[in-house]
Amino acid sequence: MAKAYTPRQYVSAAEWLEAKADKVAATRKTDSGRSLNLHLRQIAGMLRQAVESVVKPDLFGAEVTEAKCQIDEIVCLWNRMALPPVPKVQRVMGSLRKKISARLKAFPAVETFRLVFQFLNNSPWHRGEDPKSTGWVVTLAWVVKSDEIFQRLAEKAVASRPERTTVPGCRHRIPCSNPVECTRILLTEN
Repeated sequence: MAKAYTPRQYVSAAEWLEAKADKVAATRKTDSGRSLNLHLRQIAGMLRQAVESVVKPDLFGAEVTEAKCQIDEIVCLWNRMALPPVPKVQRVMGSLRKKISARLKAFPAVETFRLVFQFLNNSPWHRGEDPKSTGWVVTLAWVVKSDEIFQRLAEKAVASRPERTTVPGCRHRIPCSNPVECTRILLTEN
């Protein structure tokens, strides 16, 4: 039976390949070194693209469960969108995994998470840059701590969004803006 790899492991492999490509570029100034550098970066890009597209292909003989993939997708989205001083997630421990899973049950649209993360990045208070925040900085663990916190953040994120395009007829707690995502959620609910 093939070992199941998580999307985070693929991202780690891509980061390792990019580091090797940097090392090759620094040490080998020949055409073959440039070619190797290019190939390593292309492979790293393909790994990242496979993870980001959230296609659950049988990469290298691995099968990824959808729930685990969604959790890793949220963590990858956080790490991609978090700008300093907001800390990135280094490891997803059991408690954080459970909290993210619980929020995904209540808010299944990944677009909702993207809106919340974007709102937090644009909020000086959540980034610890507002004098009233006393240096406190938001973390992913705090964002997914409870449904109430996430619901409030999602509502603020939707309200602060410049255009409010929603799918006609969407009855979710946070209206969907992507018809494909809304349809996928409706199909999984029934």
